Amino acid sequence: MQNAGKHRRTKQLRIKDLKIREYVAKNGVTVKSVASKDNVADMFTKSLPVEQFRRLRAQLGVRASDAAATDNPSERNQESG
Repeated sequence: MQNAGKHRRTKQLRIKDLKIREYVAKNGVTVKSVASKDNVADMFTKSLPVEQFRRLRAQLGVRASDAAATDNPSERNQESG
């Protein structure tokens, strides 16, 4: 007997897949795969190593403020206090 819950989930995925394909065909949108290490959305959803965070932040064109640019948090506290 087939798992009904699994069937419902896979059916929803198929529907979403078809809708995406339809949207791409109508609107000329290109869907590309992005490696996790290059996915800028990860910086908003995951805890990342500092260097990866900085690289992704640079890809977005976001610069650190002067106060946040200090690598050592204890130095930031000394500067502000």
